[in-house]
Amino acid sequence: MRLACSGRQRRHGFTLVELLVVIAIIGILIALLLPAVQAAREAARRSQCSNNMKQIGLAFQNYHDVSKTFPPRAVFGGPAIVPPATRLPYHHTWVEAILPFIEQAPLYNSVNHNLPVWGQSIVSTKVPAIHCPSDSTAPALPNSPQNVASGAPSFEWTNYVVTTAWDWWLDYGRWIGPATAPLNTNPNINGGNLLSDGVFIGDTAHTIADISDGTSNTALALEVTYAGWMLGTNYQCGTGIPRSNIQGGLLPHAAFVCWDAGGEMCDSGNDGPRWLNYEYQKAEGGAGCEWIGGYWNPAFWGPSFLTHIGIQVEWTSPGGAHPGVTLATMADGSVHGLNNNIIYQVYFEICGMADGQTFTLP
Repeated sequence: MRLACSGRQRRHGFTLVELLVVIAIIGILIALLLPAVQAAREAARRSQCSNNMKQIGLAFQNYHDVSKTFPPRAVFGGPAIVPPATRLPYHHTWVEAILPFIEQAPLYNSVNHNLPVWGQSIVSTKVPAIHCPSDSTAPALPNSPQNVASGAPSFEWTNYVVTTAWDWWLDYGRWIGPATAPLNTNPNINGGNLLSDGVFIGDTAHTIADISDGTSNTALALEVTYAGWMLGTNYQCGTGIPRSNIQGGLLPHAAFVCWDAGGEMCDSGNDGPRWLNYEYQKAEGGAGCEWIGGYWNPAFWGPSFLTHIGIQVEWTSPGGAHPGVTLATMADGSVHGLNNNIIYQVYFEICGMADGQTFTLP
């Protein structure tokens, strides 16, 4: 005889406590895996950025093979005349010059090089190869400044900028002592015994022969973020904060329009015989000078940087978006990661092409 089962059949499943434990374990695993995933993604982005800079370095080498010089920082047009004379507003940049060597020959050929670049379509043409994928805070194309031409297009910008002068005042760089000597911080005195020019000083087209420090010891280009840097300590790298942390004051570098001085005096003022006053033009060719800060947001500068302020310090600074390092393309075409906290004097002399100082880079 079969006995009838009494009571309810027992049901199997998770209790609320067990479910919470499982959820907690999954959360812990995600928390452990997420940094690794983010690190892997950043490593991939840095690799892509390094490849971009490697291609730029090779483009400089190929340009030099063809033209027997590196491209000038910018072509402003007109002769360098003292006393001042108005220069033609060409404003074509080194980025434009190397386009045929980074698989952008059709874009280069679309430009009329006998006319100002302002008003030509290249000004707002997107070129992925001149952007760092880690700079995620930047817009696709920023708005153009309000005080140039009405109806002006947006600007293409770049994360890669070339070395120029110690500061904007003169047509040549500053002189400094060796790395062990006190830094000459007086901008009005040429002291010491070593020349500090970058390869892209002024509008001059330099050659490899001008790089007496050696091509492996001299930087051509470094990274910079879209927003730039501010509030750092001068002559001490890595001390600034991103300009994107504040409202306003952003400073992207326009890729295909170069205005302002960047190693030469900007306007025709009365600063005495030591100045070479060229009276540079505004971006659209108007009279006078478009100073860096401007009265708009974002302000723009051309694709170069001044070397008297170090990495991640202020508006003249380079400084990339990768954690801890800023990538640098050297004159031999190699790419190195510079520590953002590098000693300023070492950074400064890496940017100089004939200062007599050499360093072993990682």
